[in-house]
Amino acid sequence: MESMEMESERVNPWKRKKTEQVRDEIDYFRMLADDVIIGRILSRFAMDEAARTSVLSLRWRYFWTHSFASLDFDHSFFLHQLEERMDPGTDARILMYEEQDGWIKSFDPFELLKLILRHLLSSCPLLETLAVSNSSQRLERFKVICTGHDSKLKQLEIISCQYLETLEISASNLVSFTYDSGIGIPVVGVLPSNMTINYKHITNLKEVCFGGRRRYVLLNDFLHLTTYDHSSYLKVLKLTMISSSLIIYYDHEWNEWPNFEIMKEKEAHAYNCVEEVKVIGFYGSDPEVEFIECIIKNAPNLKKLIIDPISPYHYGVTCENKIRDSKDYSLARRSARIMEPNIPSYVQFVVL
Repeated sequence: MESMEMESERVNPWKRKKTEQVRDEIDYFRMLADDVIIGRILSRFAMDEAARTSVLSLRWRYFWTHSFASLDFDHSFFLHQLEERMDPGTDARILMYEEQDGWIKSFDPFELLKLILRHLLSSCPLLETLAVSNSSQRLERFKVICTGHDSKLKQLEIISCQYLETLEISASNLVSFTYDSGIGIPVVGVLPSNMTINYKHITNLKEVCFGGRRRYVLLNDFLHLTTYDHSSYLKVLKLTMISSSLIIYYDHEWNEWPNFEIMKEKEAHAYNCVEEVKVIGFYGSDPEVEFIECIIKNAPNLKKLIIDPISPYHYGVTCENKIRDSKDYSLARRSARIMEPNIPSYVQFVVL
């Protein structure tokens, strides 16, 4: 017994020495700034992995909640998990995805969407990109209000929200705005005959893109804004075109082209700052050519004009290469090349 105590006495001083040495070492993790931990470390983890770091210390407890640059609200995973766990014989299975807006009957999905978006815009000052796409019939009015000094929203995309009637944008740091309603046949109900966009506090907006139904009217409205200095800020202008057959079939919109004479006389200054124009879905029709000629004549600082005959709805799909090899695509490229002699030499003309 005495020998064991003596052995313990011989060991304990060594342990104390090692413990003191460890305490004297520098804890580099404590020296890291919060932004480094969140942006450089936790942002590379999956959500469940990042959440596990909350037990490391009180300081790390909530770091994981700030570490995600992209949030995708998708209920399909929940539905899949629910379906796997339900009794195959239960009558509740009738609730499973009968309609996109009715997957749970006890609350309004549109109200949930509004709640999520309102919370994101008010509680996530570091949010830089907001994309709302393929919304339900219920999204008829939408407000994007980000005017605080700490707001960082720079990019806004509203895609395939066909039932949207009114959009209000007030974002002082917004740099890029894309609106494309899509051209598909409505699944439920009737598409709205009018769609308006109200702009406030968009002094930093440099790039705009319009597509889908009423794109020409929305473009014309934007160019006639009196609260926005186009000549000082607008740098890139994009307009997505659709083949004439689709336009005639879906939205009969050729008569809604903007009045080019009015645009030339009253809003010629709106193009002074435009340096790049990209036309997507070019088909070679007379209104498309007239629009391009109008832009060229009224944009003295234009540096680059890009013509892409492919429809914007075919970007990234498996058949994209096949479409680019098609006869219609070749004819559209040929129509674009016909304009080349009329393009000023100082403008880089690109046909994809």
